[in-house]
Amino acid sequence: MSARLDLHHASPKSMEELMSFQEFADASDLEPRLLELVRTHVSELNRCAHGICRHSQRARELGETEERLHLLPVWKQTDLYTVRERTALAWAEAVTQVAGDVSDQEFQNAREWYTEEELVELTVVILATSAWNRMAVSFRQVPSVVLATLVG
Repeated sequence: MSARLDLHHASPKSMEELMSFQEFADASDLEPRLLELVRTHVSELNRCAHGICRHSQRARELGETEERLHLLPVWKQTDLYTVRERTALAWAEAVTQVAGDVSDQEFQNAREWYTEEELVELTVVILATSAWNRMAVSFRQVPSVVLATLVG
């Protein structure tokens, strides 16, 4: 499968704005490894191969284990993740799969482990990841060579 078009060439201004949003999201004070777990999971939820490849590689570079990355799609079935990580993953699912509402219970669970500022920052990271995922899926951005190197 090949990319449908070069996003940066097709609309440089649009991509510049998206990059600016990403830079803002990247300025979060939350733990980088936690954020890469969340970004990887959001990419899984959005079925974005490009995002999964990119963020799982970044997570590995930050010391994430293969076991935790492999079990991320089924994180609820394992105790490999801390309560804080589980809360972030649950919030990521609620925000990514929003179908008209994020429940009060989901919000209260997140508020137990994250300050108001952290929760807004986490949500911005989730939104930025989803935006990139949607661009990558819509325009068939192929995963980076890194994944081929890991598998091959």
